[in-house]
Formats: sequence, structure tokens, C-alpha cells
Amino acid sequence: RRHTRLQGDWSSDVCSSDLAVVLAQKNQVHNKISNVQFMVSDMMSALPQETQFDLIVSNPPYIPLHEYESLESDVKDWESPMALLADGDGLGFYRRIAQESWPHMDKLSTLVASGLPSIVCETGLNPTGVAQLFLDSGCKKVRLRSDIQGLGRCVYVWI
Repeated sequence: RRHTRLQGDWSSDVCSSDLAVVLAQKNQVHNKISNVQFMVSDMMSALPQETQFDLIVSNPPYIPLHEYESLESDVKDWESPMALLADGDGLGFYRRIAQESWPHMDKLSTLVASGLPSIVCETGLNPTGVAQLFLDSGCKKVRLRSDIQGLGRCVYVWI
């Protein structure tokens, strides 16, 4: 499948810290990408009210502390705990995405008109819980996708 970049398309990367922005900017240079703007925000809180997105893609922290202790070292040694650890049941960031994203979604976007999902999130061990959060927030449809091991790892959300 061939993907075409439309002139004028821009991406925003909302990072949780200045350090995350520095790392994202290094990746931007390494991958020769020019149309990304970076910002530090606690989820959507620092976004101007008029900010609209066609698509939100997120791999938020989703590992509860009790599961973190038993993670394989190739995960714990590679990723920052800040990128992995989530409070309580591991669903907090998904709750916030489900609640905070709606005012910033372009409901008239080409993606919506084409019947494509508007939010895509990687999930941990509770993909059905994540899907239910989005359904409870009023989205039209949610679909789970499995990884190579057959585990539900990605949630597609239609607004």
C-alpha cells in the first residue's frame, strides 16, 4: 500500500517532559522529518482550545507498578520508567485520552469522512478495558487488533 503525504500536513508530538522533547527532536533529525512540532503538555492541558486533530496515535504508559517489577530486563533496561509506568490499574492515561481528546478532534476531517479511525492506541494487558473506556465516552466504534502473539495490543477508535 502506498501512502501519499499531502502538502501542508503537520504532526504534533505532545511530550510529557523537556527530556522527551529533546529525544523526539533527535529522532526527527535522524529520520529527516521536517513537518513535526513538539510541545510539552500534561496530555491535552496545554493545547490551545482551537487545536484540532484528524488523528491521535498514542502509546501511553500502561504498566501498573505491580506488573513493572516482573517485566523482562530487555524492556525495563531499554525504556524509561516514565514511559512505562501508569498509576493504579494502568488505564489512567486512556481515561484521559477518552475524555480530553473529543474537543480537539476534527469531526469533519477526511479520516472521519472516509470511515477511518480517529484514535489509535497501543494497549497493555487490558485491551478490553481500554476499549470499554472509549465506548463509555461516546465513540461510535472500537476495534481491537492483535499482535503477532495473538494478544490484543492496539485499539482503533472511531469518533
